[in-house]
Amino acid sequence: MAKEKKETKAKKERPEGANLRKKDVIKEIATRTEFGQKEIKEVLNTYHAVIKETILSGQNFTLSGVGSLQIRQRQARQGFNPITKEKIQIPERKAVKFKPTREVKLELRK
Repeated sequence: MAKEKKETKAKKERPEGANLRKKDVIKEIATRTEFGQKEIKEVLNTYHAVIKETILSGQNFTLSGVGSLQIRQRQARQGFNPITKEKIQIPERKAVKFKPTREVKLELRK
């Protein structure tokens, strides 16, 4: 019975069009390299921490060959509550924007 559960669990695949998750990336890197999943997970966690620290310090972060994460200042604007239709003032804030490289843009257009 335990063997049957393992087989059904192993057969589960991500549905077409599903988002790529961190554990999927770790497994993919492990199959393409000789590194173990634990090592890859540690490297990815460190990489994510560096990205987060860079963005929170107000700097842009470039992912070579992919694009860059840029800090943008969003202007204050007028909005409204969709339920009550009451006008509200939305304050200015910082936001992170992803800007793909030219090569990525061209590949997406194919």
